[in-house]
Parts: sequence; structure tokens; C-alpha cells
Amino acid sequence: MTNLHSTACILLAAGRSARFGPECKLTRPWQGKALGDHVADRLTAMPFGTHIAVVRAGGFLPVDPAYRAVCVADAGAGIAHSIATGIRAIASEGFSAALIVLADMPLVPDAHFLSLALHFDGNVAATVSGGRKQVPALFDATHFPALMALEGDTGAAALLKNAAAVDVDPAWLRDFDKPEDFG
Repeated sequence: MTNLHSTACILLAAGRSARFGPECKLTRPWQGKALGDHVADRLTAMPFGTHIAVVRAGGFLPVDPAYRAVCVADAGAGIAHSIATGIRAIASEGFSAALIVLADMPLVPDAHFLSLALHFDGNVAATVSGGRKQVPALFDATHFPALMALEGDTGAAALLKNAAAVDVDPAWLRDFDKPEDFG
């Protein structure tokens, strides 16, 4: 298990929402607040050492002041660029691990984030559904250089291959990609 106080929480909220249309999907209301604030608020209730929101210019910013916003240089550069940007923001601050979470997955419960911390083996703990390992995922600081070197739109998939797997209900990973997903 990892100590959350020495772990950075990195909320990825910089995507272009290309399938959604011109509006930023994370700012669109869902169940009484902006979509992105659902997961952001739950994560600030947990005792992480810091909370980082990787954002794009003109996009979503968490309402909670606990977040330090870090803007990506190129919102079109893909998820790898967002991950690298978030890790660069905390790399020199002495954190022993980083939890990487997507802001457009509001149904992932607190218990799952805690389960990742419980199953963390000092390497990587990843969410798994249908045999596929993915974020949310918890990475040891030894992986920070590799995370900062990521490029493209595949994220950290290669680093998740040997991760401790934490199974989830696939419904928790529901992504909000199109306006009709908000219904």
C-alpha cells in the first residue's frame, strides 16, 4: 500500500473533446455540477500530497481550490502529452508515487482509488476491465522519467503491462464522449 500523503494526484482534463463538439465536455453540467468536478471533488476529499489538474487554455478548471492547474502546451498532442505535463509538474517535489485519473470518468468510486492504493506493490497498480489495463493507475516515482518521455495518444499502456491489476465494474469506466452520453 502507498501512503497517499506522499502521492500526487494528477487529474487529466486537457483533452480537446473532439467527438463532443465545440463545447468543453468537462464544463457541461451533469447531475448538478460540471462533469469534471465530479471526480475532482471526490479526489480532493482524499489526503493526497498534492492535487494537479492538467488543463488546456479555455477549458475546464476544477472549482476546488486544492487543485494546482498546469496548462498543456498543445491540447492536440494527445493523452501522453498530458501525462508527461502532469508528471513534470511534480517530478522535483519528492513524491513517491502519482495517481493518474481521467476527468471524464465521473462514475469511478472512491473505493476504487483506495483499492489501487491498497494493491500498489511499489511499482504500478492499474484499473482492469475486460482484461485491459488502464487508468486510473498508480505509478511509483521510478516511472516518472518514462512517463515524462511519453508521446502520442496511447498514454502509458506500455508501462501498465506488468501492473498489479485492480478489477472494476465496467460501468464505472463509462466515458462521456458525446452530448448524448449526458442523458
